[in-house]
Amino acid sequence: MANSTARAEWVATQVDDVVQKGLDGFNFDFEDPLDPDSPESHGYTALVKELREALLAALPAAQVSVDVAWSAAGIDGRFYDYTGLAANSDLLFVMAYDEMSQIWDEPCNARPNSNLTYAEEGIMTYQALGIENSKLVLGLPWYGYVYRCIEYFPDNETCLIEEIPFRGCPCSDAAGRQYEYRLLQDLLRERNLTELLLDKTTYARSEGLAGAGMWAANFLDYSDTPEGQMQRDAMWGVMP
Repeated sequence: MANSTARAEWVATQVDDVVQKGLDGFNFDFEDPLDPDSPESHGYTALVKELREALLAALPAAQVSVDVAWSAAGIDGRFYDYTGLAANSDLLFVMAYDEMSQIWDEPCNARPNSNLTYAEEGIMTYQALGIENSKLVLGLPWYGYVYRCIEYFPDNETCLIEEIPFRGCPCSDAAGRQYEYRLLQDLLRERNLTELLLDKTTYARSEGLAGAGMWAANFLDYSDTPEGQMQRDAMWGVMP
C-alpha cells in the first residue's frame, strides 16, 4: 500500500470492476495489523482516498465505506489513520463484534461476541477523534460463537475455554466456532436474538449515528417455513 504505482493499478482495476458490474459503491474490509504512523498505514489512507476520487469521477453518486474495528484503540494491532479514513470515505462501518478476538485478562473464558458496553465505548473512541456521528454506522453481528466448555462454574456462570492465541494474545475467540443466527435460535433460552440486537439499534438511533448494519444479511433463515418468516420479520424489524 505504500507503493503509489501499485495503488494506482489496483484502483483502476477496482473502479473498472464496479462500473462493469453496475455496482453503486465500494467497501474496504482490510483487517491486517499495521504499525501506528507507518508508511503502510498512510498508504492505506491514500488508497481509500485515491479509489474514492477515481470512483466518483466514473460514478458521481457512488459511495465508499470502510470497515473498522469496534474500537479505534489499535484492536488486534490495527493502528490505522482513522481520522484520515473517515475524511476520505463516506462511512465508517464500526464492526461491533468479534470483541473477544484478544482476551488479555484471566480467566480464558467464553464471553459475548458483541457487548453493548463495548459498542458504546468503541463508538466513543471514534467520536474522540473528531469523527462525526453522520459518518459512523454501527455494525452488528448476525452470527455468534459456540465454544467447547472445558470447565463450568455455575456460581458465576463462567465457562473456561481452550487457550488459542491470536496476534500475541494467549486467549481469543478463535477457540470458538462461528454460527449463523439461523442456526443459533434453538440454542438460546433466556433471550431471543431480536432482544440481543434491539438494545444496540436503539443506541444507534439515540446517538444519532448514520445507522446500523449487519454481517451478514444472508445469515438468517430464508426458508419458506413459519419459523424462517418469523425470524426474518423480527430481525429486520429492529434495524433502523
